[in-house]
Amino acid sequence: MIKYFDFEKLIEQLDIKISKLVDINTDESKKKIATYNLEKKNLFKKIYSNLNAWQKVQIARHPERPHCIDYINSIFENFILLAGDKKFAEDKAIVSGLGKIDEQSFMIIGNEKGSTMETRIKHNFGMA
Repeated sequence: MIKYFDFEKLIEQLDIKISKLVDINTDESKKKIATYNLEKKNLFKKIYSNLNAWQKVQIARHPERPHCIDYINSIFENFILLAGDKKFAEDKAIVSGLGKIDEQSFMIIGNEKGSTMETRIKHNFGMA
């Protein structure tokens, strides 16, 4: 289920209309869906180009926002996780490793907070 912000109510209403039309497989419903999707796209541009400071914070803290691990898994091939400094301990909030895009190798370093309670505890407190 998508979690909408207060300032996204119009987008939510369009999504509800679209979901009702998806099951109806007629030419008319397809045209309406295309119209609603275009209207939704324009609404996104209008809303997200005029956000206030608090709305930007809400988006940054959205619980379904992608995390470092999500980006790494979707962008890089053959990711090899590197961990620990061999002297002290591993900071589980920092994710680093080697990965490839096509045949080009990259070093990746990112901050990971976790997406479930278990991974949040692991990444923030070094447990688990």
